[in-house]
Amino acid sequence: MPTNGVEPPALSVNEQSEVLQTESTQATRIKKAFEKFPFIEGTFDASEEIGSLKKLSGTERKQKLWQIKTKLARQREAWAQCRITIEQEIEIDPQIRKDDLYSVLHTFAIPYGFTEPQIRIGEAFIDAFDAKRNQINDLRDQVPNDTELVKRLTGVTDPIQIVSVAVSPYAFVIRTDDATYGKIWEQQSTIIYPNYPRFAFAGETRDSESTPFVVINQDSMNTYQDDAFEGFVSHELEHEKEKIVQRILFKSDMDDYARISTELFYLFTNAEDRLEQERYLREYLRCHMDHALLAVRSEFFAIKSEKSLTGSSFNVFFLQDGGPYDYLFFLREWADKPENHQWQAICKKILVDEYTTIIKKAIDAFWSLQKVGYSAQEVIRVLVDAPVRRWPADARRIIEAKLYDYDDDAFLKAEVARFFEPTRQAFCRESSYLQ
Repeated sequence: MPTNGVEPPALSVNEQSEVLQTESTQATRIKKAFEKFPFIEGTFDASEEIGSLKKLSGTERKQKLWQIKTKLARQREAWAQCRITIEQEIEIDPQIRKDDLYSVLHTFAIPYGFTEPQIRIGEAFIDAFDAKRNQINDLRDQVPNDTELVKRLTGVTDPIQIVSVAVSPYAFVIRTDDATYGKIWEQQSTIIYPNYPRFAFAGETRDSESTPFVVINQDSMNTYQDDAFEGFVSHELEHEKEKIVQRILFKSDMDDYARISTELFYLFTNAEDRLEQERYLREYLRCHMDHALLAVRSEFFAIKSEKSLTGSSFNVFFLQDGGPYDYLFFLREWADKPENHQWQAICKKILVDEYTTIIKKAIDAFWSLQKVGYSAQEVIRVLVDAPVRRWPADARRIIEAKLYDYDDDAFLKAEVARFFEPTRQAFCRESSYLQ
């Protein structure tokens, strides 16, 4: 467990009793989670294990590969369950001690062979969550008045009407009337989309702290189904969880995005011949597409995390309407200008055709994992460390591990194919992808 070398303060008798009670109930919940997956003996590092295959051949190699695949799938399932258990502990007790969350992580790490890098990533998640939670609690203590707090968070100075402000471990949750909702959106959004979200959106303070908040339009909610509020809140809070994940797992990609895209555009505009120019253009567009796919991933996870059906639709990713989910609108618009003939065909191929195919295959992969018995929440956490492009390959490996019979390759191929049947008709309402 991480330590800065400073002894923690002694606990009172009552505090010790609370800790023991928490540990007891927590242990019961973890024990139930353990019942789902057999343990792995010792630390399991798949990359090292795969290296050992070079010394084997024939049936022995095939059997060893099967063992690696099944262990890797089991470890990924346990990693997902570990994340779910940590989030459940936070939901049960939003003020749970950071050390108790470390305890959950290390309790899973030993029987499921987590490697040191995996443990460090888990600790980084907990540290980032704890820092954000402390930041939210500190600001609430500093500004107890709801109206003043919302003005501080959003930067809106006009008169506003606040219904309520709640504190969650991931963000403030603000409920407002329609007029106030619109004011906050205009203050937050750098581009006023023609189809701005009617019901809810996530924002953050425009300072170095970047304190997160969720805004709910109570007037719109009153015209919607009764349990929609919980669905919209869980949707927006999933975005906040995903921000933590992306800052840890994809930080280098996010940090390098602006620099690399600028360099590629320079190379494109200064290329000496048409073939070289087109090559740099493709790389430039794919750089932007990969960045957009991080936003797709966040929105997709948010849709699938909704605790009640809100009518969220996967086809928002394909509308090309310049709306909030049309992440490549600015590049396509540029390509559509008459003087940009060279861009048009390449833009369509990459920013429309390739982009759409990647997303559709990712949705199929998610659905295929649900078909073999995972819940939506479990699939989100199983895929949490994978970019959208990698979901089909990761899903296929996990399904193979569940079905694999190393003596019957034909059976394996047939079964995997069955779980990857086309689901093209399902890119519509959430209800098309059964929970």
